[in-house]
Amino acid sequence: MDPLHWKKPRKIFLGSMTDLFHPLVPFGLLDQIFAIVALCQQHTFQILTKRPERMKEYFDTSTNNPMADISIWANSISEGQYSVMGNKLPLPNLWIGVTAENQACADKRIPILLQIPAAVRFVSIEPMLGLVDLNKYNLIREDWKKWMGSTIETYLDWVICGPENGKIKRECNIDWEIDLYRQCKETNTAFYCKNDIGLPKEFPTWANNDY
Repeated sequence: MDPLHWKKPRKIFLGSMTDLFHPLVPFGLLDQIFAIVALCQQHTFQILTKRPERMKEYFDTSTNNPMADISIWANSISEGQYSVMGNKLPLPNLWIGVTAENQACADKRIPILLQIPAAVRFVSIEPMLGLVDLNKYNLIREDWKKWMGSTIETYLDWVICGPENGKIKRECNIDWEIDLYRQCKETNTAFYCKNDIGLPKEFPTWANNDY
């Protein structure tokens, strides 16, 4: 409930020490969490998950009606003062992302992420454990439509990468990070590297954690 009392806009990472879309987290609890998000339009909320299939299940309006339940909770919290323009997804201040530490995880999780309505979609390649090719996910909109056979305009907005933390670290080769940086630069995708040593001098000013 604290975000309701914060007047100055903030970026808020939801569930930084857990995964909100773990099977043990009930949809009813998610409704309450997203009711707070809906009420706090001054803040930007970010969610990262390893389980995009359950995230898609929650936000899939063909099988679930999350906005109806979110609205019920938001009106309860705000004593009937809550309203959403059109009462539709996506919530304009909610960014959703998936982790993809290697190519296999990227190919499994990103296509699901791109099917979920969101104001901003991002992928966190951390720890980065090998080369990751995102070219097919960073295509221009018209090419993406042809590739997916869809009229939905959807693509990655932001890519994060970095090495593993802790005393025992698996390799994160700087060349992998530079390759990822170049992919993002070519597609004008915002990029943030948590280990920027050795990156090209033309590293863009927009590639930071304030995107």
